[in-house]
Amino acid sequence: MREYVAAVYGWEDSAQRRMFEEKFDPARIRIIQVDGHDAGLLEVEEREDHLFLSLIEVLPAFQKKDIGSAVIRSILADASRAKKGVFLQVLRPNPARIIYERLGFSVFDDTATHHKMKSEPNQAAPSTTPAVTPPAGQEARPP
Repeated sequence: MREYVAAVYGWEDSAQRRMFEEKFDPARIRIIQVDGHDAGLLEVEEREDHLFLSLIEVLPAFQKKDIGSAVIRSILADASRAKKGVFLQVLRPNPARIIYERLGFSVFDDTATHHKMKSEPNQAAPSTTPAVTPPAGQEARPP
């Protein structure tokens, strides 16, 4: 991710650390697990009329194994059952845009830094999904 952030904004360690400390809320993060091993992070914001996929990161050892796509398909299926769309934004140089398009997202707006993407309800394909561990104090449920 660093290379995409650096390409758009430049990179200064102290500024990145400060932004991380200001914005990171571990209570909102869920852990993606595969066969009992932590495989990544997920943050989905439930909004009134849609879900916002604000973070999905899969550790390098688990990438290119369809794990992130399976988690997103599960989110899309849940959103579709609730008759909600799913929105996200991706940095313009990030090739993940291609994956999101394969999963049914389309670009609805562009900024100088991001592609804003959405998937409407009923575009999700059912799939098995890795386990996702909820924040401490919350009950477990699929992503």
